[in-house]
Formats: sequence, structure tokens, C-alpha cells
Amino acid sequence: EQTQRIQNRAQREGDSGIKKLEISCRGIFYLQNSSTGPLIRYNNLIALPPAKRKLILEWTHRCSAQFGQFIRDGMGDGSIRSIDASVAQNMLAGANMTAMELPRWKRMAALEVESMKYLHLFFNGLQPR
Repeated sequence: EQTQRIQNRAQREGDSGIKKLEISCRGIFYLQNSSTGPLIRYNNLIALPPAKRKLILEWTHRCSAQFGQFIRDGMGDGSIRSIDASVAQNMLAGANMTAMELPRWKRMAALEVESMKYLHLFFNGLQPR
């Protein structure tokens, strides 16, 4: 639900596909590394009852699909180059899920700065050439 709220905000506030994607990914990065996070770890899903596990996986799939929609929006408005949206959406979904591990690898500065550094490679690769 938190991811969906972030993506809904991105949909409202973003004026292009790349901006929607940036708002969404940076918001999730912040959530993953703030005192309100992290989101559930996939290796812990097995501990949930099957019905709850299925629900969480369905939500996760919808959130990943929303990344794909933002990417297709960006290809349509010219803010994202022509790519395979399904591959990119899965890469970004994975990056968002693993963002919580970053403090294990390095000392964290301000989350805004860290989110820009962490996501730079992805967004650089999405930009038109």
C-alpha cells in the first residue's frame, strides 16, 4: 500500500514518464531506508500464510507493472528512449527491493543524495541518446 501511495503521487505530480518514474523510485528508496521501512523482504514471504503471501505478490506485481506504464509513458512523451519496458520495469523493481541493503555496503549520507547516486545508472540508461 505504501508503494502504491508513492506511485499514485508520482502519477499526479510527474509531468513526464521519466519524472513519474523518478518520483516513484526515489520515494521507494527513501521508504526502504527510513525509519518507516523497509518493505517486506521476499525471502521472508514464506513465513506468511499462503493467502497473505499471494496478496503481497499480487500487489508487488501491480507495482512493478506501474513502473512499466511510467516507462511506456516516457517513451510516448520522449523523456525515455525506446527500450523493452518489461525488462526495465523488472530491473527497477529489483533495484527498489534491494535498496534496503545499501547501508550494509556503505555509510549513508542524506537519503536524497543517496537515492540520486543509487538510481543514477538506471536513469542515465533510460534517457534518450
